[in-house]
Amino acid sequence: LRADEQLSPSLTRQAPAMLQSIFSTDFDLDRLLSFALPRPLPPLRRPPTPAVRAPSQQPVACRQRAATGDCKCQEPLRAELDIRTAHIILDYMEMHLSDKQKLREEWEELQEAARQPHQQDGRLFSAATRPENADKNRRPDRLPYDRTRVRLLPDTPGASDYINASLVQDSACLPRHLRGDGGGGGGGHILTQSPLTATIGEFWRLVWQTGATGLVNLARPGEPGLPDYWPDRGCAQFGGFQVHLVSEHVCSDHFVIRSLRVRPLAAAGAERRRLGPARTVTQFHYLSWEEAGVPPSTSSLLEFR
Repeated sequence: LRADEQLSPSLTRQAPAMLQSIFSTDFDLDRLLSFALPRPLPPLRRPPTPAVRAPSQQPVACRQRAATGDCKCQEPLRAELDIRTAHIILDYMEMHLSDKQKLREEWEELQEAARQPHQQDGRLFSAATRPENADKNRRPDRLPYDRTRVRLLPDTPGASDYINASLVQDSACLPRHLRGDGGGGGGGHILTQSPLTATIGEFWRLVWQTGATGLVNLARPGEPGLPDYWPDRGCAQFGGFQVHLVSEHVCSDHFVIRSLRVRPLAAAGAERRRLGPARTVTQFHYLSWEEAGVPPSTSSLLEFR
């Protein structure tokens, strides 16, 4: 900072902590970002350079929207980002990502942390490790914690409430009866495995009961053991639901957007079933991520984002 620049009192008070974070040998990204991105960011009294502003206050839209437009987009950035703060963040990220050894060590730490709870206390995964639920897990080392798993409403008496799906961030966006621990808070989303042939019906029950309107599919088409859970054309029945492919937009060689209409099938006598109310679900399908590999390019993944 130059001596002739006048910062707001709030930013001036935080400058020592910022400098300590920048020049320390052990960087803490969360601490740095918590300082670097205050809400709202105080403007400069006398900015020597123009502030960097988001080019638009509206989120970037898909090139082709689904028929109903039920896609929920992330809230756009709306703060004025000081150019020096932006440079600090970018410099830190560039330095951190260029250290391959550091990234490798962090990855190994994450892997070890993921293994330890399962090895030390099987009660953390008591529902996932029950014998009757073993066939519902694609892999034995990818299990949902009891405290974060999504609990399905049984569609028949005595049916299981288990599905390999976990709440991410916070569970308050779900109906209370589906929350793993009954907690509250802000929004969130669900992380689940690609359904097995035997669990496609339960997957659509998950979508219906949670009120999900958007699906992100990262499984490459044609991978062994990854059946499609939507019809190629027209309608198809999966468990207690009818799924209708309304439209399919090929946005590039790397991803497709599909609009699906989902209806529950309700019992109406011994032989007949009638259709319940329909909902529209938008699926965003990334096509280029092999199960045992990586995306072919960062540009394709950023375009999908």
